[in-house]
Amino acid sequence: MLITENKVVSMSYTLTDGQGQILDQANDQLPFMYLQGYQNIIPALEAALAGKAVGDTLNITIPPEQAY
Repeated sequence: MLITENKVVSMSYTLTDGQGQILDQANDQLPFMYLQGYQNIIPALEAALAGKAVGDTLNITIPPEQAY
């Protein structure tokens, strides 16, 4: 299934800073979930995830000016 508008997305992630220090994580046992297409997450991240499929592995870099 592809990530498209109105889909609930469940994902694991590791958020790091520029030095590689872990700032936040979500794993398979306690995944992060959001509804695609409703600006519930950083817009650049939502755009990067659009069209991806279940099981895809991504490495996404979001510049500070596009983050919260």
